Amino acid sequence: MYRTAFTPYSRLFYEYKESEKKNDMQVLQYHDCYEIYLMTAGERYLFFNGTCHILKPGDLFLVCPFEMHYTQSLDSPFYGRHLLNFSEKHLEPLLTPAERSLLTDKLHSCMIHLTPEQYQEARIYF
Repeated sequence: MYRTAFTPYSRLFYEYKESEKKNDMQVLQYHDCYEIYLMTAGERYLFFNGTCHILKPGDLFLVCPFEMHYTQSLDSPFYGRHLLNFSEKHLEPLLTPAERSLLTDKLHSCMIHLTPEQYQEARIYF
């Protein structure tokens, strides 16, 4: 069984990572913010809510605050991904309180298989 870790994020966090070697998370993690995970290369296992998903290039995964998740390498260790963590407070300059509430009430953790066109558009923003 994996150790569980809470990671608080007070600031907006962005990271692009490419790995040429097997790279598994050491803990089952959760955090106090939203996470957008966009695969750009290779494949990864994503464990979420008792289900194993295979992330491939063009897959986007949204994780809501306090949802436990874990990723690990597949047989092919190479992968690339963008990761963005943000909290509701980061939406304050962009949306009114009513708009933020409407948005966050509708957001649920999910995986989206982007079309090639959607993937290219998403890459513009990362």
